[in-house]
Amino acid sequence: MHHSTPTRRQYAIAAICAFVSLALAGCGGGDASADEPVGGAPAGAGPVATAPTSVDYGAAAKPLDVAAVLDATAVQELDVPIAGATLSVTGANGTRYTLLVPGNALRSPTRIRMQAVSALTGVPAGIEAVHGVQLEPRGLHFMAPATLTIEPAVAVPLDRQAFYAYAGTGRDMHPMPGELGATAQVKVMHFSGYGMATLLRERSVSGVFVDVVPAGLEARLRAATAQAFMDARAGTITSQQLAAAVDALLTQYEREVLRLMHNSASRSCANALTAFSAELGNARQRQLLGFAETSSTDAKDTLKTLRSVCFEEANQRCRVSGNIQELIVAHLGIERQVQLLGATDPAATAREETAIDKCGRYEFQFDSTVTYDGVTIPSPVGFGRLTVTTRVPIKLSASISDGLEGDAAIDYTETLTRFNCPGLGCGYYLVQLTHPDKAIVKKGLPKFSPLQGIDVWALGQPVAQTGTFSVEFDPGELGEDVDVLVNVGPLGVINVNQQAGLPPTKLQFWSAFYSLVNQSEVGPSGFYVWADEWKPIAYPVMFERSKAPSQENPAFRLVATTKARLVHKPI
Repeated sequence: MHHSTPTRRQYAIAAICAFVSLALAGCGGGDASADEPVGGAPAGAGPVATAPTSVDYGAAAKPLDVAAVLDATAVQELDVPIAGATLSVTGANGTRYTLLVPGNALRSPTRIRMQAVSALTGVPAGIEAVHGVQLEPRGLHFMAPATLTIEPAVAVPLDRQAFYAYAGTGRDMHPMPGELGATAQVKVMHFSGYGMATLLRERSVSGVFVDVVPAGLEARLRAATAQAFMDARAGTITSQQLAAAVDALLTQYEREVLRLMHNSASRSCANALTAFSAELGNARQRQLLGFAETSSTDAKDTLKTLRSVCFEEANQRCRVSGNIQELIVAHLGIERQVQLLGATDPAATAREETAIDKCGRYEFQFDSTVTYDGVTIPSPVGFGRLTVTTRVPIKLSASISDGLEGDAAIDYTETLTRFNCPGLGCGYYLVQLTHPDKAIVKKGLPKFSPLQGIDVWALGQPVAQTGTFSVEFDPGELGEDVDVLVNVGPLGVINVNQQAGLPPTKLQFWSAFYSLVNQSEVGPSGFYVWADEWKPIAYPVMFERSKAPSQENPAFRLVATTKARLVHKPI
């Protein structure tokens, strides 16, 4: 028997049949004619309609806006890694939803939330029930499609299934194509809402959405494509006609919509991201349906624009917010994208790493003040003020995962101190630090939530600083070398150490006044570990930890106050 070589169009037809449903008549057998109806129309009946092959992208919008009522008991939130993951929830009506995020679909680890929708208010007549989910973060785009599987508790007949999508929490609802069967699946390229509606028996998808003109241009394409698939399922067009209709719809979209997006990509990161995601999604759609890719738009070329515009926007935000995490995520996400598409640029990589180094500079500030007044009691403490001032420049370590670290000298300043000694010539002691030690700071990265990439913040979603972080602070040697000067009245100031031929005196100022009160904060390594009581403060102060007082001693009339800050200091 002679076997002919399949053409690309035949491959496309086969792919479309698989996309609709392997169980549908006219798609399963290798000998089925391309001119036979795709759906279940009677043999010999032939097609009775023509699928849409074009979309009026200039038509006035008549969007369908609905309101999603969420099921508070059916929600899952998961930090999804680059390797992918699966989320699953079951709604109150028994419908099970499973979102499969494949490996390499994300630009960076992303926190994804999926919540079942219990109802949609404002849907048009003809929809009996909905089975859907709300997906967040809004605006997230995948590099490869995720798969949403919908399993109703009671199977929905094929002729009553209609898949839909919407933006936000119900804006611009429109039909979309989906794989049909007892277990229904939808390919998801970006968020927010997806699901399957159960139609009344006497209604069709075209009849339900007859007066709807989606506001989004991609939504108009998906609605037209969905109509073509529904016509094929109903048996009113052949698989050959379906392939021709889908090819024509994609080609028109590339010519009339993607080209305009491509030309406006350089205006902003949001534009660049929208254009790139649309181009990449279109290419993935063509691959999925077995069509050849076109050269009308070039995702790689748009990616270069996205890299330049989006990273610079993140860099400028970092320099006025201290959000180094966003900048790092932007760099790693874009770098991953260019590697997957084979568009690496070593010079751009070096520029981004330099920008991260310059923005990732901070200063740890520690101030401790002790005031004491024991003049009215028989105490050697005397009265006066002791101040410890520390300014430690810190930066990202060689390994970003290790956080921030740095070291600098501790600066001690001492004002007048008096000892209540009754002896002849006893006056005032002045203390001067002569050999300052170095303080060392180690800490983790400031945390920002949600942890998302450019898909979210470039489209206007907030990235808020939240939570606390730990600081490990080593003040150096607890004993510091000081010179002791004594004022003995008319004889003037005498350096006691020099007069006696002794080296500077070892005293424990820092430990004596702060460490003495906070021994519980000293970790096994000798570092002070502060893991709580940090509060976000207005920029450029990232976090602050303040105690007033941190110590009180009524017997010695002593009060100590302490304050630690993390301050952003980009260079």
